[in-house]
Amino acid sequence: MIDNPLGGRSVEEYRQERRSAGAPITLAYFEERSIPEPNSGCWIWLGALHKRHGYGAVRAYGSTTRAHRLCFEVTSGQKLPSSIDVCHTCDVRCCVNPDHLFMGTRTDNMQDCSAKGRIVVPELRGESCPAAKLTEAQVLAIRADPRSQRAIAIAYGVDKGTIAHIKHRKTWRHI
Repeated sequence: MIDNPLGGRSVEEYRQERRSAGAPITLAYFEERSIPEPNSGCWIWLGALHKRHGYGAVRAYGSTTRAHRLCFEVTSGQKLPSSIDVCHTCDVRCCVNPDHLFMGTRTDNMQDCSAKGRIVVPELRGESCPAAKLTEAQVLAIRADPRSQRAIAIAYGVDKGTIAHIKHRKTWRHI
């Protein structure tokens, strides 16, 4: 007969006991739940993935966090503040290889993504901007209009500050 490793407890009771005990997570935890990719050296997370972003997700110590972030904290021995991101040198979101992880600010992370071509920011200016309320023809007419900024703003249904920015070329500089 095989011994019950749960000691007569239900699976849910066992899980609850593990959660409340706060069993420490070690590097072995990540090694067991990932598979090495031989070409890149990535450790592909086999657990849950964040639906929208594709990062590994893990429930530990009473909350859900990103697997690569927890792996970095475990291997570095430091708890990171929420203002610090854990970035990937490999750009594989589900990778938990500690050798592929480094910490940085949100700005560092965005600059790294942009430098690697992962973020393409479209140039949204003028009429191509979804928030634009004026056309290029209207902007040219506003610049030539001799009336007060208040009167022009009322005529075009925009704020007086918008008219001031157009006239002083703080906005719509490209035309």
